[in-house]
Amino acid sequence: MKNFLQVSRDEFLNDLYTVVRPAEPIDTNEFLFGRGDQVDTLETALHAPGRHAFIYGDRGVGKSSLVHTVAFNMQEDNDPIFVSCVPESTLAGIIADAFRDAVEQIDASRSEWSASASIGISAT
Repeated sequence: MKNFLQVSRDEFLNDLYTVVRPAEPIDTNEFLFGRGDQVDTLETALHAPGRHAFIYGDRGVGKSSLVHTVAFNMQEDNDPIFVSCVPESTLAGIIADAFRDAVEQIDASRSEWSASASIGISAT
C-alpha cells in the first residue's frame, strides 16, 4: 500500500479517480457498496415478462449508479444502451435514439446486418 505522502499529486489523483468517479455513475458491482438487495430486486423485476421498474430518490443518492450497474450486469454481448430525456423529449424521439444507438452497436460489431422495426401507437 502506498503512503500518500510518497506519491506525486498526479499519481495520487489518478489512483483516487480510478475508484471515485463523482461526475459519472458507477457501472460495476465492485464499487457499488451496500446495494446488493436493491440490485437483486431490480434484476428480478426486469427479468419478469412485462415488468418495469421505477427508481426515484433525491439527487446524488446513487439512482444512476444502480441502474448502470444492473444494466451492465444483465447485458451479455454488448454495452447497454442508455437514452437520456429532457422535458422536450417525445416517445418517438426516445425510441428513435435507442434504435439508432442499437443499430450503431450492430454496425460496429458486424460487417453485414439487416434490421427492421415497426411502432404502432393508438389511443381512444
